Amino acid sequence: MPEASLASLAPPGRGAVLRAVAAMIAGGLLALSVIGGGYLAAAVVLLLGLALGYGLPRLLDLPAGTGAAWVLCCAVPVIIVGQWFGGLQATSITIAGAVVLAFFHQMLRRDGRPRLTESVAGDVIGLVLVTFGTGWVTAARAEHGHGAMLIGAAALVIGSACALLPVGTAWCVALGVLLGGGAGAGLGVVVDGVGPLRGAVLGLAVALVAGAGHRTAARSPSAAFVRPALAAAVIPPLAAGALVGAAVLITI
Repeated sequence: MPEASLASLAPPGRGAVLRAVAAMIAGGLLALSVIGGGYLAAAVVLLLGLALGYGLPRLLDLPAGTGAAWVLCCAVPVIIVGQWFGGLQATSITIAGAVVLAFFHQMLRRDGRPRLTESVAGDVIGLVLVTFGTGWVTAARAEHGHGAMLIGAAALVIGSACALLPVGTAWCVALGVLLGGGAGAGLGVVVDGVGPLRGAVLGLAVALVAGAGHRTAARSPSAAFVRPALAAAVIPPLAAGALVGAAVLITI
């Protein structure tokens, strides 16, 4: 067998296993938050956001990483609370304030501010991902949002589990998308307010986000270490929140 084929069948490394397992746990917690309603969903998103803030500066190799981590971790609860009480309008205001905080962090740097644009962009990326994650909270609080949450969580777990298969990453993504779409269609039949077609589309999209996230992380050398791997693991669940929230708003 050619060496390229053998390499494509190699089992995933420690970092890949850590990322996939952590993302699957996040999906399970988000599914369980259907029982606890908006409060539990907000707690799970808060946990994911703090994990992102803790590890994203290392994952992106941002300058002044400690300050960037503080900015992100402080902004997470503010964004969630803003979304809870004020919806999308308040969320946009809190994001604007968080971006101002990111620029203020750059003003406090005393290292000559190298890679300034990269540092600000990293902060903004983290803030946007946390905002996407609040879509889970929106779904948990909506009258017919639990079905979309279950489909999104199931597709997230499936897409992350496929990353553990000893095949090429492209095949993992393709398989995850197919299985995620099938699971979404099946769950769409039995849950209220979704339907098989909408469930299939949501499952496909979430599984694609999960697979693409794991494939992108696999190309980053830093993602093999615990702290960056933790951030890489929570990116797909947070990003999928935008899809779940959009599915609920479209349903409504």
